[in-house]
Amino acid sequence: MSATKPNNTSHSATSQMLGYLYQMERALHWLASSREDTYVFIETDDDIVVKLQGGNSIRQIFEQDKISTRQSNSFTDSSENLWKTMAIWIDIVVDSDLDISDCRFILSTNTKSPKSSSFVNKISKAASEDEADKIYKELLAYAKGRYSNAKKKTPTQTKMNPFHEKFIKCDESIAKGLVKNIHLIENLEFNNRKDYKDMMRHMLQCPNTIPLNVLYSHLLGWITDIAITSWINNKTCKIHNEVFYERYSQFTAKYVAKPYFERTIDSLPISDIERAGHKSSHFVKQIEAIDADDDECLEAINDFIRQTSQKTLLALEGNVSSSDFEEYELELKDFWLQKSRQFYRRSVGNDSEIGYDLFSECKMFKGKLRGVEPDQRHTSRGTYHKLSDSKELGWHPKWKTI
Repeated sequence: MSATKPNNTSHSATSQMLGYLYQMERALHWLASSREDTYVFIETDDDIVVKLQGGNSIRQIFEQDKISTRQSNSFTDSSENLWKTMAIWIDIVVDSDLDISDCRFILSTNTKSPKSSSFVNKISKAASEDEADKIYKELLAYAKGRYSNAKKKTPTQTKMNPFHEKFIKCDESIAKGLVKNIHLIENLEFNNRKDYKDMMRHMLQCPNTIPLNVLYSHLLGWITDIAITSWINNKTCKIHNEVFYERYSQFTAKYVAKPYFERTIDSLPISDIERAGHKSSHFVKQIEAIDADDDECLEAINDFIRQTSQKTLLALEGNVSSSDFEEYELELKDFWLQKSRQFYRRSVGNDSEIGYDLFSECKMFKGKLRGVEPDQRHTSRGTYHKLSDSKELGWHPKWKTI
């Protein structure tokens, strides 16, 4: 896997990261599109390896992923991407003693291929023995013409010589078999995120009621986490498609059973700058008035920010309307009203203690948003802080004067 660097070398780290993310998306693609007993391997013999346990004509798929942030093609006739990839595949076939006829070798890129006369196009279209023989001879002649035995080589020769030499010395039957089974995938949808995710929805046969961005982030994050965990523990990263679909089914079942999908704390990160911006907010002053400690104030700020972000996301997804939020706020406010009357009539304790007890009681009440009790605490608590911030309710018996 690699990403072609843009002209500005300061972007090389970004390009490299984009390359890794593209690789994870390709793993997601194979898992989503597989309908039989299939394992997807990440960073083993190749960038992506797909093993079809029940495959008839195809048993293994080896894929090299090349992504570019420019419009130029990743697999030009002279490119390192093309020749290095073929050298890698020659080693895989020879070292593993593979039956090439059972394998497919995929060149996956997000760019449009060059003219039809290019090597990569000819290779991808070579279906017959005669076509494979013809392009093999062209590749062999090209490699021999570029290969140099000179002691002093140009930088390009120094870099490319090992790949050209590998092809020149490769057994002819292996090289021809490889050429015949190489396929180019121009994954142009990757560049348009909406098109790409719509394609993913179609492959998963995902209902339109499921928010695609949430599902996509969930599955891609799950795959990435498996990869990281495997590599940290020096284990092979492999995912079975049945495990993938179990994860998919668990997610969709939970969402179908609920008319909206709450974000967890991990999926709603907060910066120190955001927190600092709310330290003097009215809802913070309200809980400071009841002698809440610093941790409780920080917790309140976090809940307020997360619910504000979550409310925006739920509204954008269209599963929770503004009237739904209004009804939810009214329910929480009604609970507060009943409890405040009860607590404020108490004669035991000072005002701060009474207010703190009221605050603690309301924190435990979740209410029902669109008829369903929220799972995440910031949904209810953040809403309470929002109402407090707009001075619709408070905790201290004299909250209206704070």
